[in-house]
Amino acid sequence: MHSLDATDRKILTLLQEDAKLTAREISERISLSQTPVYERIKKLEKKGLIKSYVAIVEPKSVDKGLIVFASFNMSDQSIGQREEFVGALTDLEEVMEVSHVTGKHDYIAKLRVKDINDFQKLLQSQLSILPNVDKVSPQIVLDELKHTYQVSFD
Repeated sequence: MHSLDATDRKILTLLQEDAKLTAREISERISLSQTPVYERIKKLEKKGLIKSYVAIVEPKSVDKGLIVFASFNMSDQSIGQREEFVGALTDLEEVMEVSHVTGKHDYIAKLRVKDINDFQKLLQSQLSILPNVDKVSPQIVLDELKHTYQVSFD
């Protein structure tokens, strides 16, 4: 873990809110001159604390308004089988996130699709035939109540 001072935390908080802020704009907001702000941002990038700068697209505007969480149970827990499954799952463009989890299921994936019909086609044609899958348990999101990319520093 990297230790962050208060200034680094302020810079990261501002960039998480608006990645298009310039070093000059950040420097004005945190009362530090532009050059040290720029150098700190470069240091944060080099250390890997800032992974990338992205445009966040409104999914509904590109016909990907339905969120589905799909839980997967594996038939074989060997490393090779898990790697083959994860590789095939992460190659699907509808898959936004994948996590290896504890509990009743082995993996959970967040998917974005157009609608329930689109998900049904995906389930039948791709998800249910992924390598080493014993069972797929989908959950349709009725209403997304909170979604953020911002990490808190408390």
